[in-house]
Amino acid sequence: MKKLLATTISAAFLLSAFALPATAAVKAGATCSKAGTTNTSAGKKFTCIKSGKKLVWNKGVVIISSTPTQAPTPNQSGAPEELPVVSLASDFISASECKLNKAGNNPDLNTGFPRERKYIPATGDRKSIVLFVDFPDLPADQRAISVWKQTQVPWAEKALAAMSYGRYKLKYELQEKFYRISTPYGAYIKSEAGNAPGSIPAQALETNKLLTDAIVAADPDIDFSKYDFVNVVTPTFKPKTEGGASGGQGFSADGRTSFLATLGPIDEYLDDSTKKNWLLHETGHLLGLNHIYAGERGPAGWDVMGNVFGMDDFLGFNKYFLGWIEENQVNCISASSSKESIHLLTPVGTTSTGTKIAMIKISQSNGVVVELRRKTELDNLSEANSGVIVYTLDTSIPDNQGAINIVSNPTKFGSDTRKNRVLLGSMGVGESTITNGFKIKVIKSVTAGAYVSISKAN
Repeated sequence: MKKLLATTISAAFLLSAFALPATAAVKAGATCSKAGTTNTSAGKKFTCIKSGKKLVWNKGVVIISSTPTQAPTPNQSGAPEELPVVSLASDFISASECKLNKAGNNPDLNTGFPRERKYIPATGDRKSIVLFVDFPDLPADQRAISVWKQTQVPWAEKALAAMSYGRYKLKYELQEKFYRISTPYGAYIKSEAGNAPGSIPAQALETNKLLTDAIVAADPDIDFSKYDFVNVVTPTFKPKTEGGASGGQGFSADGRTSFLATLGPIDEYLDDSTKKNWLLHETGHLLGLNHIYAGERGPAGWDVMGNVFGMDDFLGFNKYFLGWIEENQVNCISASSSKESIHLLTPVGTTSTGTKIAMIKISQSNGVVVELRRKTELDNLSEANSGVIVYTLDTSIPDNQGAINIVSNPTKFGSDTRKNRVLLGSMGVGESTITNGFKIKVIKSVTAGAYVSISKAN
């Protein structure tokens, strides 16, 4: 049998008083004379850093104008309004320190560094294959192909390209036919003991066998080694089953080779416009992302891995985890820092350069993340609901138990696509929050982003 390809699962700075003349050409990696000095060249600001025993220019940060097409706004006196002075890179610890470690006892769906190689690649031009299957006792629903062609695939491809800033372009190739699995659907259902004495046994699906049989059925037509993962689409399960019958799956088709797949019946999203992101969400699991909410508390806003709110982008930390936000776009602050820092955050949902997230490293597995969310095609936001959000992250907390919690603006709520009340927590200018001994305050909003102050709480 052909084998499925094995998978591997700035800020805008003002010139300092020590900047070299603007005419001095610099090059990343070239020697410099004094640590902390800066220079601008070709639209970038370079900082002199220590590398081993040498002083060299870093790779530089693109300088962003806070108002690209306008002069500074005059104040009442007629003088240009001054913008906050953002902190220097030397005020922060290395961004790699904010790559919070994978922790706890849960081996899967526990978002922490390093990202395990068993997950699908998260960058480059990649491919996945979609199989439509049915069973002797569960015939095909012809609507399955059309809903994938018209809704699930287009949205997932567009969203992943946009949220990765073009770094990840995944193509889902559809095999537009139904493969009949010779084993009846009923043979894959098994009973499991109930949770309480006398309870009715739950019905679970033997997903490993079902996925293996689906690949065997399509094997004559498909070279699975060309694809990062497979998607198996089934008719609506009758009777409905529990026990992981839908979602991202890891399985072994031959007892040795690990495969990744999405599996699900079409009733998960058919005729439900609020579930156009089903495939996007499940692909997120194959990338290594977990459910960010605590199940008993219901949906969480701001990330497609935790809501049906209409916010289909990933949180900034998840993008950092996937390599879409780079280290030079992360301002990492030590928990012991006593100095106020000023950050110009550019929106997480746009391709603009600059600082995407500011993080306070509380411990090896705990942190506080600050980011800016504004309306994009993926984030269906009103202007009133846009703003800076602050959340805590604990990588020792496993899937579906609340690894991420919004801690800013507890009075700001919105309604999800099912009219449920969902905490937004977004903050506007002048608003602040205190968490883990730090005060995070929004001090100014400009075209390019939002200026945020982070300091020890009094």
